Amino acid sequence: MNDKITIGMPIYQVEEYVTKCIESVLCQTYENLEIIAVDDCGTDKSIYLIEQLQRSHPRGNQINIIHHTENKGVSECRNTIIEHANGKYIYFLDSDDYIEPNAIELLYTAAEETQSQVTYGSFRYVDTSGNNCKTGGQLPNKKFLKSGEFQHYVCQDVKMHVTIACWNILFLSQFIRDNHLCFHFRKAEDLVFFTDFYPFALRVVFLSDITYNYLVRENSLTSRQSRQIIPAKEMETGFNFIEYIS
Repeated sequence: MNDKITIGMPIYQVEEYVTKCIESVLCQTYENLEIIAVDDCGTDKSIYLIEQLQRSHPRGNQINIIHHTENKGVSECRNTIIEHANGKYIYFLDSDDYIEPNAIELLYTAAEETQSQVTYGSFRYVDTSGNNCKTGGQLPNKKFLKSGEFQHYVCQDVKMHVTIACWNILFLSQFIRDNHLCFHFRKAEDLVFFTDFYPFALRVVFLSDITYNYLVRENSLTSRQSRQIIPAKEMETGFNFIEYIS
C-alpha cells in the first residue's frame, strides 16, 4: 500500500531556510505526500518562495498553503495541520530544518511493519553549512509493542530518554484524532503535547537512522538555552506551564 502522508510545517520569518526545507520534502523517495505549509502572517518572503516552488517544481502540486488571518504561533499552526491533514500519517517539520531523502520511506516502512502509532527517527544538529555542530539526537533501535512498555521506558528515571519535540516523528493520524490531541500555549507547546499523548501510546518504534537535520542558528530556541539572563515574561510563561501539568 502507498498511503498518503501529510508533512506539516508552520511558516513564519524563515525566508533564508524555507526553500531548502521544502525541497528536501519534494525530493523524498516516498512520493505520495501532501505538504501543508501554514502561513502565520510573517512579513518576509517565505510564502512567496513557497509559491514559486508550487509553480516551478515537478512535484509542486503537493504543496498546499493555508493562510492564518493573524499571527497565532506555532501551536495553532500545528493544530491547523492536524485539522486539514488528509494523510494516514502526519509528520511535523520545522521550516528552518530539512530532512534526509529517504526519511519518510524509512519511517513509513517501520510504521507499517509494526503497526506503530508513533514512529521516531534520529536526528543530527547541523550548522548553516550543513556540518555537524553538536552531539546528540541518536536513538537506539527499539520497539515498544506492548501496553506500558513505552511509558516505562520514558519514565524509568529522571533522565531525558526521548527528545521533547514533535518534529521527526511519524504519527498515525487516527491516533492523534481518536485521543483528541492538540497543541497548547505559544511556548513549551511540544512538552504539553507529549505529556498528553504518552498515556495513550501503545505501539511506538525508535529508529537509529538519521532522518532529520536540526539547524542550530543564532536566536533559535536551542542557542537560547545557555543564556545568562532570561526575561521575566518568559519565566512567567514557564511557571504557567508547570501549573498546567501539575
